[in-house]
Amino acid sequence: MSSIRTRLACASALALVMAAPSIAQETPWLMPDRPVSGMLEEGDAHGQVGSWSEEAHLYDDYLIRAAPTQRLEISVTSDDFDSYVSIYREGEHSDPTPLASDDDGGGYPHALLRFTPETAGTYRVRVRGFSPEATGAYQVSLAERAAAPVEPTPTRIRPRGDVQGALTRGEDPELTYDELYDVYVFRARADERIQIRLNSDAFDPVLYVGRRSGVAFEELASNDDGDDGLNSRILFTAPETGDYVIRAAALSSDGEGAYVLSLSDGPEPVPPAPLALGDEIAGLLDETATMDDYGSGYVGYAFTAQAGQRVVFAMQSEDFDTYLELGRASAGGFESIAADDDGSEGLNSRLVHTFEEAGVYELRARSFGGASTGAYTLGVSEIEPDPEPMPLVFGRAVQGEISDDSVRSASDGRFDAYRFQGQEGQRVQIVMRSGDFDSYLEIGAAEGEFIALAYDDDGLGEGLNSRLNFTIPETGDYIVRAQPLGGAGRGLYALELIDRGPAPVAGSIMIGATVRGSLTENDSMAAGDSSYYDDYRFQVEEGDRLRLTMVSNAFDAFLALGEGLAEDFVLLASDDDGLSDTNSLIEHEFDEAGWYTLRANSYAPNSTGAYVITIERQE
Repeated sequence: MSSIRTRLACASALALVMAAPSIAQETPWLMPDRPVSGMLEEGDAHGQVGSWSEEAHLYDDYLIRAAPTQRLEISVTSDDFDSYVSIYREGEHSDPTPLASDDDGGGYPHALLRFTPETAGTYRVRVRGFSPEATGAYQVSLAERAAAPVEPTPTRIRPRGDVQGALTRGEDPELTYDELYDVYVFRARADERIQIRLNSDAFDPVLYVGRRSGVAFEELASNDDGDDGLNSRILFTAPETGDYVIRAAALSSDGEGAYVLSLSDGPEPVPPAPLALGDEIAGLLDETATMDDYGSGYVGYAFTAQAGQRVVFAMQSEDFDTYLELGRASAGGFESIAADDDGSEGLNSRLVHTFEEAGVYELRARSFGGASTGAYTLGVSEIEPDPEPMPLVFGRAVQGEISDDSVRSASDGRFDAYRFQGQEGQRVQIVMRSGDFDSYLEIGAAEGEFIALAYDDDGLGEGLNSRLNFTIPETGDYIVRAQPLGGAGRGLYALELIDRGPAPVAGSIMIGATVRGSLTENDSMAAGDSSYYDDYRFQVEEGDRLRLTMVSNAFDAFLALGEGLAEDFVLLASDDDGLSDTNSLIEHEFDEAGWYTLRANSYAPNSTGAYVITIERQE
C-alpha cells in the first residue's frame, strides 16, 4: 500500500456522501514544489457527488497549510482519467461545501485550481476523476504563485453613456486565471436600477459589479452571456447610495482586444404575478422575462404563506433545465431563502419549504444558468408539516418501519425523525440496521429547517448498514433522520444511540519498551474514517534511529508515525505490512529532538482486538 495516499471519508452535509473506506490511513501533507504521484484504485475512499442517485467516485485526500493572501495553485495531471480537484476548509465543524473546484483548468484532461485563502489554517485537497469510473495514476502538485499586481485606480464614469476600451496583455491587471480586466467606478443612489452591458467582437466578455472593501473586491453581481451572443449584461439595483466598481474582463486568459462598456437606466421591475395553493400555471420564459442582478431572466410570483405552512412548488419543462428560488424583498433587493434545481425527476424542480413566518414571499421561476427559454408549468400544493420527532434514548435500541405513511422529505423520500439532547463535546454514535433496504443516517440541529450536519451510508461495515459518529458542537437538541438511501426503500429497521464517552487520552511509551494494547469501539476514530486507533507519545534525541513495530493476531495492523495529536497529527511515515503479511514496521531516523506520536491503527475499518507495539533503538 502506498504511504502517500489517504483513504478517508468525510461524513458531512452537502458534500460527498461517504461510504466506508476500506483503508485507514492518516491524510498525507502536500508540500509546495514537491509533486506527489498517486493512484485512484479500488479500495480508495469513495462517495457520491451531489444527489443520492449518482454513482460513487473514488478519491484521495491531501492536507495543505496556507496563509491569507497566498496565491496557491494545485495541479492534477493524469493520462488515465479526466481529473477533478476540490479544496475544503479542514476541521471537525468546517463547512463541507468545497471552497473551490476545477475540472479542466489545466487543459483537458488535467485540473488546475487556483485559490487564495481568506484565513490562515489547514485545508483539504481532494483528487478524483470527473466520472465515477475514473481509476489510474495521477500526479498532484502545489505551488505558490507570485503576488498579484496591484489593481489600478478605477476610472470614474457616468451611470449613463458608452465607454470604449481595450484589454492588453502587459498593461492591464489579471484575475485568478490570468484573465485581463479593466476597472471602472460609478456612483448610484439607493434602489437605482442601472443596466450595464459589455460588448466585444474580439473576446468573450464578462462583467463583475461590486464594491471596494479595503483593497479587496466584494462582488455583488456578475454575468457572462446575458446579452446577444457572447456579450454580457447586468441589471443592477444599488443596495445603498455610494460608489460601485465594474470589472470589464475577458472570460479566458487568451482574451484581449477592443470592447464597449455601456451604462443606461434599467427598466422598472415587473411586479410578481399572484400565486395560490392549488394553482397549475402554464408559463413562458422568454426575452421579456425580468432580469436579476446576475443577468438571469426569471418570472416572479407572489405567494402569501401562513406561519408553519409546508408548501411544495413544482416546476417542469421540456425546453430547459428548471430552477426555482424562494425569497423575500429586503433593503438590498431580493433575499433568497431556499432554492432547488433537480429536486424532481430529470431536470425538473421541486422545492419544499416550511414557512416560519406569515407574509408575502416571492417565487422566481427560471432556467438553470439563467440563459435558456421556453415553456414551463408551475404547480403549488400543501403537504403535512413534519410531525414531532420521536424520543431517542442513549443505550436503548428502537424498532421502526419506513412505509408510505412515513414523513416525506424535500426530495420526496421517506424518513423517521428522532430527537435527543447532546452536550457540547459529547461523542455519540448512531447505528442503523435493516435487512430490507440500504440504510442512511443524517443528524442535524433541532432548531429551524433541518440541515444535515453529518451523515453516513455504509459506515458500520456490515453490508448496507449505517454507523454515524459525531461530536456534539454545542449543547442542545438534535434530530436524527433514519431513512433508506435514495428514499425509495421500504421496510423494518433498528436504531440505537450510543454515548462513546470522553475522547481517549494518549498513552506513553519509552524507547526499548513493549506495550500491549487493544483497539475497541470506544477508541478514537480516524477523521471521517471507520477505523479505530490508539496514540502513544515518546521522546527522542536528534539523530536517533528507531525501529517501530506493531503486531496483531486480531486484525491487519497499520502503524503511523507523526507529530501532534488528534486533528493536529502530522504524518511523517506509515506502514501496513512491512514486518509480515498483516504486521507493520517503520524504521526512521529523527532529524530533530522532541516528542513524537506513534499511532496504532488498523488497515481495515471497524477492526478491534489486541495488539503489541515495540520501539527499539538501531545502531
